[in-house]
Amino acid sequence: MGDWGNLMQHRNAATRVIRKLHTPESMAQTPENRLIFGWLSRFDIYASMMAGHLAQLDRLWSTRNREYQELEAMQDPANIVLVVEAATAFLRDLAMNASALVAKRSQNEGLSDPEVESQSLMLRKQYADWWAELNPILLLEAEEVPRPPGATEEDEPFLPSRAYTGPRMAVNYLLLDYYALKILMNFQLPIALEAEPITDDDENPHDSGSLAIKCCKILSAMQGPGSKPYVLLPTQAQLALIALWLPPVPRHRAWLKKQLAKMEELGYALKTAQI
Repeated sequence: MGDWGNLMQHRNAATRVIRKLHTPESMAQTPENRLIFGWLSRFDIYASMMAGHLAQLDRLWSTRNREYQELEAMQDPANIVLVVEAATAFLRDLAMNASALVAKRSQNEGLSDPEVESQSLMLRKQYADWWAELNPILLLEAEEVPRPPGATEEDEPFLPSRAYTGPRMAVNYLLLDYYALKILMNFQLPIALEAEPITDDDENPHDSGSLAIKCCKILSAMQGPGSKPYVLLPTQAQLALIALWLPPVPRHRAWLKKQLAKMEELGYALKTAQI
C-alpha cells in the first residue's frame, strides 16, 4: 500500500497537475474529469483528516463537482449511477467540513472548546441527516452472497453478507465511504475536543470496530461469484483505514492480509486502464 510519505508526495503531485490543467468549473464539466476528481479527493480528504490539515483541493472544487452531479441526477432520476454520484458528492462536502474543523483545531486557529464542540455536534447531525435522507431507491435490491461451498468461517469470516451488483455496484462504494468517514469522525472529532476517541463502547452501535466489520462484510460480498478482480481497486483508502480499526480477531486479520495482497497484485495504472 506504500508508506505515508509516498502517499503525501503522490497526492501533492496529483493536486499540482489538476490545478495546472483545470479550474473547479472545468474539472466538473465531464464525467471523466469528475471521476478523476472523485478518485483524488478521496485520498486528499482521508489523508487530510488523518494528518489534521486542510485538503489540498479546497471546498470550491468539491462544491462545483457536487452542483454538476446533482444537476445530472435531477435530469435523469431513474439513473442509479447518477443518483449515487450525487449522494457521494454531498457526502464528500460533509467530509471536507469535518477535515477543515480538525485542521483548524490542530493548527491552533483560535477555536474555543465550546465552538469546536458545537461544530462537531453539527457535523455529526449532518451525517445522520445525510443517511436519513438518502434516496431509498439506492438501498433496494441488495443480493445475498453465501459462503462458497467448502469454505469455513476461518476462510470467509464476513460471509454470508449482502452487496449490490450490476449498475448498483456503485452503492457499495458509497456505503464504504460513509462507514469509513464515520470511523475517521469517531476518532478525529473527539481528538479535536481533546477527549478519548469512540472505539470499543458496547453501548454505541456505531463504534469504529463495528463500522470496520460492516466495511469488511461489504468488501467480501462485492467479491462474490461473477465479480471482476478490479472491484477492490477503488477501495484502497477505506481498506487502509479498516486495517487500523478491525478488531484483532485472528481470522479477521488473516482475511485482511489477503485483501491487502490482492490490492498490491492489482496495482494501479495497468488494471485501471483496462477498466
